[in-house]
Amino acid sequence: MKKVILTLLVIVTYFFANDGYGALGAGGIIIGKTDDIAMAKEVLEISYNKIKVDYEFINESDKDITETIVFPLPEFMIGEAPFHDHVSYLKLIDSFKVVVDGKPIAFQTKVRTVANRGEFEGQDITEKLLKLGFSERDIIASEDQYNEIIEPKMKILQENGLSVDINFKDDDYIQWTNYITYEWKQTFKAHQKVKISHEYQPLTGGGASWRYYCHSSMPESQEGRFSRDYCMSKETFKLLDNYCFKYYGSPSAKDYYPENNLWGTDVSYILKTANTWKDGIRDFILIIHKKSDEVVSFCFPTPLKHINPFRDEIHLENFKPEQDLNIYFGNAD
Repeated sequence: MKKVILTLLVIVTYFFANDGYGALGAGGIIIGKTDDIAMAKEVLEISYNKIKVDYEFINESDKDITETIVFPLPEFMIGEAPFHDHVSYLKLIDSFKVVVDGKPIAFQTKVRTVANRGEFEGQDITEKLLKLGFSERDIIASEDQYNEIIEPKMKILQENGLSVDINFKDDDYIQWTNYITYEWKQTFKAHQKVKISHEYQPLTGGGASWRYYCHSSMPESQEGRFSRDYCMSKETFKLLDNYCFKYYGSPSAKDYYPENNLWGTDVSYILKTANTWKDGIRDFILIIHKKSDEVVSFCFPTPLKHINPFRDEIHLENFKPEQDLNIYFGNAD
């Protein structure tokens, strides 16, 4: 029996770094391949604070197939707290729900931890931490509950080569990276469809990397990054500047502050793993939800169809993704 990876939903969280905040990526997952089960349909709905995805799969073989379905969260490194202090990693992990054919199902949450520094750098230290008295939930929550979880075990961590620097919190010192997956057994009946759904709110944040600096006051390097990473057009830059005029007034005004900026955020979704299913995605619908004054930009071979001020869409058939989504929500919140 092999593990099959769903089209991966990457919840982009944000963490403190010396120059602002940065987005976490996905990793550490081995992707399987099936030629028997097809993704007949995927409806992906994304806003900067909510993601919903509905799948339809069909087993086109003559036999029932039971597979292990794996759905990974992005990696996160201990020492880099979520942007919203009141939303913990545990709350994020516990919020995940799986619905199959209209019914919630049980699943396993698995944790793997890899050391970033020291004598075990690059090695899986999950079992070492468990033997030292950490639970899996301790490992996940060690950033959110540093004083309660890390400090009481500081000495034993040091004695076992897993010490955390004494200036851990102040210097953003990172000791390990957590990889978390949700897994469950799924039976696909021969020649029958199965509907699988997920919905939850990602952690979101922002910082210098996602701010839009108004009226060409953005550093050239950042403007280039917006163009490169989000395919932001001249029209999009102009639209964001119009919001700057609305909020801050004319840059020629005497009291205009040159560092005025609009807050933005980034949401990523890994599409390419859809190719692990037979024929990719036969019917793909992407729906972008936004407020009327949000500006959305991302790189994609097919342009968005504007439905109304709050909704844009893309509809593709026989879609075999060659790139992942990396969506910028400008003037968000």
